[in-house]
Amino acid sequence: MKSLYLLFFLMLILSSCGRKTAPLPIEKSIPEAPTLEIEVTTLGFNLWITLPEKTKGGFPLTKVKGLILEREEIPISGKEKSRIKQIKLKPKLHSAGRIFLYSDTDLRASHLYKYKIKIEKDFLVKTPFTEEKSAYWTIPPNFPQRISYALTEDKQLLLIWTPPTTDLQNQPLYGELFYRVSKIINQESITYELRETRFLDSFNPEIKVCYRLQALLNYYGTIIPGPQTGLICPSIPKGS
Repeated sequence: MKSLYLLFFLMLILSSCGRKTAPLPIEKSIPEAPTLEIEVTTLGFNLWITLPEKTKGGFPLTKVKGLILEREEIPISGKEKSRIKQIKLKPKLHSAGRIFLYSDTDLRASHLYKYKIKIEKDFLVKTPFTEEKSAYWTIPPNFPQRISYALTEDKQLLLIWTPPTTDLQNQPLYGELFYRVSKIINQESITYELRETRFLDSFNPEIKVCYRLQALLNYYGTIIPGPQTGLICPSIPKGS
């Protein structure tokens, strides 16, 4: 009798070992929505994608099959049709961070670009597309021109320049210009943005201070930065 009970117990253990955990319902395994932000640079757009940590069911998101980034290119003139392109990305999830960068430099001047993204967790499970993020693009402005500096009567440093009149392809500029001044002291940088073509700063001949200038173009609400100048390190003799 004991041998029959032992045989039954062993069969029960063996049958339970072959069982698998029931898969999650699809609605609970769908990842939470990713986020998408556009950073405009002199070369194009940096698209910063933040991947979620969990699914909508609250379970950790440990892997994804890939991302689908959809880009729509719309001419401002309205004379051409818009073009839609889907780009497949394969980010790796790891504990060090879930921020993924995709740089889009294949851009045409006088166009509006719209982006949205979704996650493919596996063959069956996908998120909806995120809300669109958009930015305009044109050729960035050229360097500020005729940069000079002088010491004022009250011993302040005055930087002066004239606006660029062309873009980096030497074509006329269209749009509002303003400027970014980076002040560098001991490898630390402080940034100022201003509309005037002059910058007034305190001056101490004992401390080395350098500056970089760049023009910023407001193009249909998108701020497109031009390239930075080289370092400008004013040197004014003591007693001047």
